[in-house]
Amino acid sequence: IGVERLAEPLRSRVRASQRIEQGLVLSYWQQLAIEGGDAVQSHIDAALQCLGAPYLYVSGHEIPAGERAYLAQHVANLEIEEWPDAGHMVHLVQPAAFAERLRKFVAATGR
Repeated sequence: IGVERLAEPLRSRVRASQRIEQGLVLSYWQQLAIEGGDAVQSHIDAALQCLGAPYLYVSGHEIPAGERAYLAQHVANLEIEEWPDAGHMVHLVQPAAFAERLRKFVAATGR
């Protein structure tokens, strides 16, 4: 997930705090195993349609065209921003830039 992109000492603190718990991982997959992929996708689609608030998606990698199109179709008020090579923890890799982007997004929403 990009822990190696973090500068020290943050990298060591994140690694020290990581816990992979089998029960938690299995609970994430339980619904998929029981209901099947189509049913889970229907739940996801319905949940995305309910998002009425402005939505900022800052991705630490390039978003494939199909995923971008899916999000644009299912999420109203969506802004997508790609920060290539930042990884999963973009907010930790580039904290000042992330905070500034979030500040601008919130200010633009008028909330």
